[in-house]
Amino acid sequence: DFKKNKLVVIMDSHVAKIYKDFFVHILRFNLADFLIVPAGESSKTREMKQLLEDKLLAKDLGRDIVILAVGGGMICDLAGFLAATYCRGVPAIYWPTSLLAMVDASIGGKTAVNTPFGKNLIGAFSTPFSVWIDIDFLKTLSKKDFANGMVEVVKHAAICDSSLFEKLNRNHRRINECQNNDMMDMIEASCQIKNEIVSQDAKDLGIRSILNFGHTIGHAIEKLENYKIKHGEAVAMGMIIEAYISYLKGHSDLDVIDRLHALLKLYHIPFKTKVLEQPEDIIKALYLDKKNKQEKIHMVLIQDIGSVYIEEGFYTHPIEETKILKALTWAQGYF
Repeated sequence: DFKKNKLVVIMDSHVAKIYKDFFVHILRFNLADFLIVPAGESSKTREMKQLLEDKLLAKDLGRDIVILAVGGGMICDLAGFLAATYCRGVPAIYWPTSLLAMVDASIGGKTAVNTPFGKNLIGAFSTPFSVWIDIDFLKTLSKKDFANGMVEVVKHAAICDSSLFEKLNRNHRRINECQNNDMMDMIEASCQIKNEIVSQDAKDLGIRSILNFGHTIGHAIEKLENYKIKHGEAVAMGMIIEAYISYLKGHSDLDVIDRLHALLKLYHIPFKTKVLEQPEDIIKALYLDKKNKQEKIHMVLIQDIGSVYIEEGFYTHPIEETKILKALTWAQGYF
């Protein structure tokens, strides 16, 4: 569909070291520009987006370009947001190279950048024209980045699919070894869960909010860690803390927390952060979360493995500061 369009490839510096020559070769007849941004969440900013836009404008590139985002979640978010607004919108294609991007960032049409006030606060809903997933990219992924992506897979299972949760338990050795059949089945199942939820609620006004399980606390941890901690690591801690809050609210049992924690440990998720010692700063960061309503902190609460707590059709629930503070104190000992 885009034979006459010029491609603009955007990737980060880490991915470029491995794959730049490959993409320059296969796209040589349609390549308009190749933009490389420094790797890491610190590049996902309004300033970086403006810098990329200015480079395209300086080359007189217009609405006939296609943005090809090659990389992890940061690149999908940044390049997707650029595509959503450049010349009032140009097509984007995502070619995710990390597990996190394959099962999460590339699906659903959320694009955004971070600000000093919080994560993903400036962005747009913009669905890519297509997403190309090739698990061979995972062979060059570090163990830490692989674990980072597994957190989102576990999250999908925890909120929607108890049978997938058990499969992740049974097959953890083969999945950690990236055996092809197990990886394909797992990625397909995880993508299907997210896609089914997003198809019901594209603009995040209802059921889609359950995908934010663990992200309310997780985003606060990321912000206070100055984004030096992996997204998955922060969300993993967020899931455990939010599960404990659900227990404090009487909506789940302690067994749910232990099973969730045990599965995350099988995928070598570290539970390390110093920001739990700054509970007041976490509370302050939570008040900037996008899910908040009527100036109250809202969270997704797990009910059991495979289901979340729903009350009168609402998927997020107001949480008292006292319960959050109690959960943060509890987490310091639990981790």
